[in-house]
Amino acid sequence: MISVNNISKQFGEQTLFKDVSFSIPENAKIGVLGRNGAGKSTFFKIMAQIESLDGGQIQIPKQKTLAWMRQDWSSSPSQTILSASLSVHERWQEAKAEVENLRTQLESDQSQGVLKKYEDAETNFETLGGQHVLVKAKEILMGLGFSAEDLETPCIEFSGGWLIRAHLAGVLLQEADLLLLDEPTNHLDMSSILWFEQYLRSYSKAFMLITHDRSLLERVSGQIIELLPPKMYYWPGSLSKYEEAKKQKFEQLESEIKSKQKKVAQMEDFVRRFRAKASKARQAQSKLKSTESMQKQIEELSEQIPPDSSRMARFSLKLSERLPKVVINIEKAKFGYDVNDPLFFLDQCLIERGKKIGLIGVNGVGKSTFLKTCSGELPPLEGKVLVSPIVKLGFYAQHRMEDLPLEKKKKNYLFSQSSAVQVEEVYRVAGNLGLTQKDLEKDIHVLSGGEKARLSLSKILLEKPGLLLLDEPTNHLDLESCDALAQGLREYEGTVLVVSHNRTFLDQTVKQIYEIKQNECHIYHGNFTDYQQRIFEQENLTTLNVSEKISAKKGQDKKEAKRQEARERQKQYQDRVNVRKKLQEVESELEEKKKEALELDTFLIDPISMKSKDFGEKVQRRQYLQMRIENLETRWLECSEKLESSDE
Repeated sequence: MISVNNISKQFGEQTLFKDVSFSIPENAKIGVLGRNGAGKSTFFKIMAQIESLDGGQIQIPKQKTLAWMRQDWSSSPSQTILSASLSVHERWQEAKAEVENLRTQLESDQSQGVLKKYEDAETNFETLGGQHVLVKAKEILMGLGFSAEDLETPCIEFSGGWLIRAHLAGVLLQEADLLLLDEPTNHLDMSSILWFEQYLRSYSKAFMLITHDRSLLERVSGQIIELLPPKMYYWPGSLSKYEEAKKQKFEQLESEIKSKQKKVAQMEDFVRRFRAKASKARQAQSKLKSTESMQKQIEELSEQIPPDSSRMARFSLKLSERLPKVVINIEKAKFGYDVNDPLFFLDQCLIERGKKIGLIGVNGVGKSTFLKTCSGELPPLEGKVLVSPIVKLGFYAQHRMEDLPLEKKKKNYLFSQSSAVQVEEVYRVAGNLGLTQKDLEKDIHVLSGGEKARLSLSKILLEKPGLLLLDEPTNHLDLESCDALAQGLREYEGTVLVVSHNRTFLDQTVKQIYEIKQNECHIYHGNFTDYQQRIFEQENLTTLNVSEKISAKKGQDKKEAKRQEARERQKQYQDRVNVRKKLQEVESELEEKKKEALELDTFLIDPISMKSKDFGEKVQRRQYLQMRIENLETRWLECSEKLESSDE
């Protein structure tokens, strides 16, 4: 579908990529990787023909359509959410306008020429979906978390995050041959991400996806592109396979370089020792030439390892104080803004030293409100939320970035706020969050939203608080920085409360899940995967009991066979009958579960399903079905092998 031929791009003094070539297959599902500043968004602009290349070309067939989801999109305040989303589909808007103009023209001119134009315009409009696009737009918007009432509400009443959702809906609405999706999950809650994941898994055309969500990348992408300036790598496989192959390749190159460097050192030593001796002069000269040749080989090998490939981001988050056992004490607390309509209630809860807690729930349910209340910014409507007065608190949230001193340089801000830390520590923490020493020389007022977010997070981590309240801390981080932050939080001895839609990050970080749902806070022990497992644990337990009964019966049959040696032939026959029967039972259940899974897939991919109150339960049921189907397929194989063995 797409051919990338010897492309090169320079951004200021940095070479993003040079002389890169590869082909993108039809209907490819591509995850795009790269640290912050590596050129991922620039690459998307080039693909969308918004920005030019310095060399080479990208060949996209003319009949192929592209749709680009961008982070800097803005709507008209007077537009409704529905009309704003539809406005993103420019080809449909133009086709609709042409039909309406020609229809008006036909009122005064019904000539054959005008009639023909009108028929052609109608055909084009219907090809693009016609009036059905309105229905589909509503379905996608509701899949991304909007209610039916929201669709006719003016955009001015929504936050920037919700408007980005509307833009994403407009991009998906186009069903383009290639979707360019730049951090589409940044403003989605967990339910919307699950719907979006199902949408991408069933998308029949191609897409490129930039995201810091490792779980999403692993589940939906089949190819990987990584920008490691000045290189760009294409890998026809999953994220985990790519990372494994990349690690092996670079380790092999580094090993080869070290081996050659050792040989060079040995030859140089020989030359130094024997160059002056007449009997060894010729041999020393030969060694010198070999050394020069090998040095060139080392340089060529070194060029294959990008400078950032060895960057192992690592945090070491330390406390500046000794923490009490109980950090937060909550008693009969109501959280929210209206005493007559609280968001949720928490009866009693002690959050102790060292606890790592993930807060989940749909947008608007009260996760950020919980953090604000724990920080002291917002009092509880009723009850008590008491944070130990001797605990230093660090609160990272989007709204707090408004307090950044815009007149300062980033570096000066970090040092002034963190006078107790060493220069090296400032650079290390900021660097692990994607801020280079050069970045730190910039004035804060020229920073992008993402850079301000990383600066704010750096400042909080450098303060070494005993209680960290983090509201979506991974939104502006690359994959490597997400992994590094997770590693740092795992080893951190303080208490962490984190709101995140990043499933992998939650799995890597937390040991408890607080799910805020239906005006209550439900507490689960374990990480996010453990939480999901417990939701359908009871059904698994029922299945296990059935399996144990079957296994017990099988054991009794074997004992009976030993006691009844004289009836061995009959027993073997009976065993074959039992295996066939069991095989039929497995086949029947397998067919039933696959049918149910297919029905659930059809339900979940339908955006209107988000209106269903049991949407979350159905997602969890689908995950259980996948596990059950895999178990049944294993049992089917075992039964088939036993049957073949008994027939021999």
